[in-house]
Amino acid sequence: MMKQTTAALLRRLRFSSKAESAKILIADKAVIAPVLSADVSSIVSDRKIFDDTIYTSLEVAWEELLQRRQDVELVKKVEDFLCGDVPEPLKDHPAAVLFRNLVTPNYEVRRFVSLINGYGKLRPLAFEYTADKFTSNNELKRMLGKMYFAHSLGRKGGMNLDSINVIDFVASDGKPIKDVKTTWGQSLVDFHHDFLKHCYPEMPLELFDASKWLKGKGKRAIDYYSPFFTLFIVHGILFENMMLDEKELAFAKNVFVPAFLSVWKEFGVKPLIVALEPTDIEGDKFWMCYPSADMSYVQSKML
Repeated sequence: MMKQTTAALLRRLRFSSKAESAKILIADKAVIAPVLSADVSSIVSDRKIFDDTIYTSLEVAWEELLQRRQDVELVKKVEDFLCGDVPEPLKDHPAAVLFRNLVTPNYEVRRFVSLINGYGKLRPLAFEYTADKFTSNNELKRMLGKMYFAHSLGRKGGMNLDSINVIDFVASDGKPIKDVKTTWGQSLVDFHHDFLKHCYPEMPLELFDASKWLKGKGKRAIDYYSPFFTLFIVHGILFENMMLDEKELAFAKNVFVPAFLSVWKEFGVKPLIVALEPTDIEGDKFWMCYPSADMSYVQSKML
């Protein structure tokens, strides 16, 4: 019964204007309360409800962003909520934002660049968090140190991969990412940025180290995710995939979805998030890999 109630309400809110959404939030307090707080478990346990709740299509998100930026009251409310602390790259012009600890030219970043350039209406911007701690227990961080290169398909349809370790994992675990060194002594941050420039001589996106901004909102993800999501009410569109597998479920349930819903409740409209990868293949390791043709660049650094 709860799932049906949740799904019906989400449909109403999804296709309602800001004013209509506000009326629904007021009129249906008994229903919206579990949706925006205690009903997180129902949202993360149903993939369709999750996708309908979190994601907006690119075209709809763009049109919605343009409308919201004309809403003086909404813009003021967002900026008051953030105490005027909008990151510099978002102050004057909206952007398509990818948020990663460190940007590297893997297939995921290449898709982001290709998608935004092809759409042609948004400026691509990457938020980084290089002050975050490196841990090999986190797959995305680990693959910054152990890089995989896809070169062919296997007999069963999977990828044949070559890998290169570019850091000493024992020495690196627990350090801020910005302090991690490659095995040849270069900063890991500088290496991945140089690699990006090698693959894209004309930088295809703006890089912004959001470490200071994020840490200013709190030390834990649960502290800074609500202010972070607030940026995607009127200042930009986030391109992201939140997976609900065993590795990511706790983060989705305890941080991502509660922060998303709290911002939605605060402003009456939800943060604009577009699924970067198709959700049916979002968990594929392929996205974190690199083309085999670029392997020689990394190998040359190790000579």
